Amino acid sequence: MNVYASTVLDGGWEALHGYGFIQNGGGRVWATLGSSTVEDGFDRLEQDRTNKVQISLTDNSRSWTVNGSTHEKTGEVLRSNTRQVALGSWGSTVAFDNIVVEGVLGAAP
Repeated sequence: MNVYASTVLDGGWEALHGYGFIQNGGGRVWATLGSSTVEDGFDRLEQDRTNKVQISLTDNSRSWTVNGSTHEKTGEVLRSNTRQVALGSWGSTVAFDNIVVEGVLGAAP
C-alpha cells in the first residue's frame, strides 16, 4: 500500500516533493522530501482481512496508524496549493474500500 500526501507526483517513489507512507513486506517506509527510512518489526497489513490505516498531517508532524499501532515523525510539514494526494499498491493485488479523506486540501494559511 502506498499513500502520498502533500506531494507533487513526479514518477519517483521517494516523494521528492512531499511525503510517502509505504507499507510492504519489509515494514513501513517513510519517504520524506526525496529520501526514505525503513522501520522494521512494526505491524504489517494482513492479507485477507480488513486493515484500518490512518495517516494524519499537521503543520509539524506526520502520524501513521496501522490497525491501532501509531508511529509519528515530527518536523515541519511543507504544504502548497499545488500539492497532491495519491493512493496506490504497486506490484500488489490490494483492494481499497471505504476510503475516507478528511481535512482541508489546499494552500497553507
